[in-house]
Amino acid sequence: MNTKRKISVITPNHNHGHFLPEMLESTLSQSLPPYEIIIIDDASTDDSIAVIEQYQKEHPCIKLLRNEKKLGVAPSVNKGIGYATGDYFVFRSADDLNLPGFFEKSVTLLEKYPSAGVSCSDLLCFSDNDISNAVVEPAGFASKREFVDKGSIPLIVGSNSIHAHTILARSSVILDTGGYIPTLKWYADWFCLTVAAFRNGFCYIPEPLVAARLSSGSYGNTTSALADVQKELLKHLLLEIKDNYRDIIPSFAKSGILEMFFPHILNTFFESPELWQPEIQMMLHSSLWRWNNEHSDLYYKHGLAAVIKNRLEQVKGKIQETIANKSLGAICLYGAGGHTKVLLDVWNEMGLPRIDVIVTSTLPEQEAFCRIPLRAIQDIVPEDTSLVVLSSKSYEENMAKMVFEQLPDVPVLTFWNKRLSTLE
Repeated sequence: MNTKRKISVITPNHNHGHFLPEMLESTLSQSLPPYEIIIIDDASTDDSIAVIEQYQKEHPCIKLLRNEKKLGVAPSVNKGIGYATGDYFVFRSADDLNLPGFFEKSVTLLEKYPSAGVSCSDLLCFSDNDISNAVVEPAGFASKREFVDKGSIPLIVGSNSIHAHTILARSSVILDTGGYIPTLKWYADWFCLTVAAFRNGFCYIPEPLVAARLSSGSYGNTTSALADVQKELLKHLLLEIKDNYRDIIPSFAKSGILEMFFPHILNTFFESPELWQPEIQMMLHSSLWRWNNEHSDLYYKHGLAAVIKNRLEQVKGKIQETIANKSLGAICLYGAGGHTKVLLDVWNEMGLPRIDVIVTSTLPEQEAFCRIPLRAIQDIVPEDTSLVVLSSKSYEENMAKMVFEQLPDVPVLTFWNKRLSTLE
């Protein structure tokens, strides 16, 4: 192996023994094989250890680090970073997959652009353990632009986030960031890798090279639904950037990348006087402007907006037919977060029938979202409803179950797992 192409794959694991074989096979079968696969087992109680040790018998590159007690994802990853000796790092969740060519294409591009800190690609999202039913979420950077220097990042990235799942990074730039910040919890990976990209520039490969498993039980999704925890986390994120990453405050400000956390981060800002500081206001300004104004055509060609628009174009005729058959029924949009704001942007841009109400799983604290009335799903009357549109990337399956129980005869439209849709 080329001594300058050593790849360390760092995988935290807690009770994902049933997913590990698929992840390991997708890693070991890469055309550029990994130098080492470091699995940090976080006090699993399933058969994870047995699975890992069985693979170690045939693949000595697999190294097992065990936590005596559960530490969490960020401390486990940092433990792996401290142990790793490769030239490049890949952070791979135990339930995600590396697609063919990921390592080789990423390393080759970084060799071509030695000043770049990381390489990223588009992302494949799948559920039901069936990758054939996957949806491509394009990162949306210029498809012919292989390298984005750090000075151009604010103009290129915009509100579109680099997919953390798809990053292969130089080990030196990760060490320079300080690794994962444990207090950022489920945003620690995104923040670490975004800092690395902002400081060094990044390479982009316009094809999906990693497949992410959508699951409401995954680390971030299990806890991100807790409003109070989310508020404190976003507060800490803003203060962390202001206090400890001042060199890239202009990149956060000019790019508007924090729009991905709207509306929650905006609510957190207004409710927290300690955040009313010039640097933080500057970081939120461009995101707030875009949130309240029309988007360019490019907005609809990447990320959530691209996935949503492609799906709506597929079913636009069916939506209109369904509404015509139930002319007096309301169109309900289930979900009230950032995904919903993007969905509303695309929905209105396409001239689809008006959304009448936005529903949530519990009684909402606010009366409206984006000027549309909010209601609890338990208060929705089936006979008065024409269509329910599910608006969540990670919780879609759980939401579908709720709708099927509460509104069994009402058509349902999904975006990420088409098999759950009854609109077809």
